[in-house]
Amino acid sequence: MLPEKDRKLMVDIKRNIRQMKIFNCCDIIYWLEEPFSKGQTTLASVPITLSKELGQDLWTNDISFLLTSGTIAVDGDFNYIKNELGMKQVRKDRIIEISKGTPFNFEENCLLYVAENMEYPDYDNPKYIANITDEVERLIRASNGHGLVLFTSYKPLRLVYQNLNERIMEIPLFQMTRGRSDAINAFRASGKGVLFATGSMWEGVNIPGDILSHLIICYVKLPFPIPDPISEYEKTCYSSIDDYLNSVLIPQMLIKLKQGAGRLIRNETDTDIISILDSRAGANGRYHEVVLVALPKCSITSDIQEIKQFLRLMKDKTYFE
Repeated sequence: MLPEKDRKLMVDIKRNIRQMKIFNCCDIIYWLEEPFSKGQTTLASVPITLSKELGQDLWTNDISFLLTSGTIAVDGDFNYIKNELGMKQVRKDRIIEISKGTPFNFEENCLLYVAENMEYPDYDNPKYIANITDEVERLIRASNGHGLVLFTSYKPLRLVYQNLNERIMEIPLFQMTRGRSDAINAFRASGKGVLFATGSMWEGVNIPGDILSHLIICYVKLPFPIPDPISEYEKTCYSSIDDYLNSVLIPQMLIKLKQGAGRLIRNETDTDIISILDSRAGANGRYHEVVLVALPKCSITSDIQEIKQFLRLMKDKTYFE
């Protein structure tokens, strides 16, 4: 009979062998990541056929489901989300689709500013950071604060915030950092401050009224998802990069854009500005048309003076104090 120590060792070896057999499966994507502190590496995995398995688990029985969200359709088209959730397996006559527009009057109560003077997005380029810093400063001053500046990455957020924190003294600026929400509360209490944020601020945050009247979206190459092992595999499933771009990346980008824009007008009396700072969203940019289609229909300008005029017309005098 083996000593107890050796028996425990054999049990551990057998368990590890069983667990290692999963690597013989060719239908799973594996990757290593460091979700916590340095050195705490985790092995992660996801089935290649995840959407198919979701489809079999969710949609093959006689149960009715209601899926609703303000951002799951792309220009009234639900194909992207249906592919992601494995709904290709469902008979077409079992799916009822309906897409409704916003209940708020964006045409009268919102102005869209699209910058036409931006450098190509590259946050490792000091010229781009200087360009976007100057533009954000002009926009903040045009609306007397009352703003949310949204980024898709912490690095440009930090650089632009640090630059402007030394240049704008009369309007309080707040930086949202990883894992901290106190900046949101400070922004709410400030009256006319500006919050620099990313991550969770793209969705699910409700700040109605004049405190937030200007949404400045500082894309770093538009809000495309950061490449990861899953997206790298997805790319190989398409015949060309353009097919992948049109079927996956652009729908994901437009959904995130709509989520960001949804932070702004939250009730019938809100009057607001949306500013988009990305050269490819400009009049001659590659994504100009799809960006306009994704957002509610409203007046468009590339002149900051029109922002000032719009707010003077829509806001009470106390807004500018």
